[in-house]
Amino acid sequence: MKKAKKRSCIDVAIPASKLWVCNIGKNKVAFIKGHRNLPLGVIEKQKKRGKAEVLLTVRPFDSLEHEHVISHVCA
Repeated sequence: MKKAKKRSCIDVAIPASKLWVCNIGKNKVAFIKGHRNLPLGVIEKQKKRGKAEVLLTVRPFDSLEHEHVISHVCA
């Protein structure tokens, strides 16, 4: 699994109940729980913001192929 080199990290605030983290080797991949578990990207930093919210610094994937592979590996 390769991280996106051209894209910079983005900050995302997610309710803790909607966050799902999958470990793949040394990397942690963030997903939004739902009927289709949307992969956000590789987690660079994770910080709790209150009891019900998590602030993530995420590096998005390069292409849709990576998202499909990650979805099948972590499902």
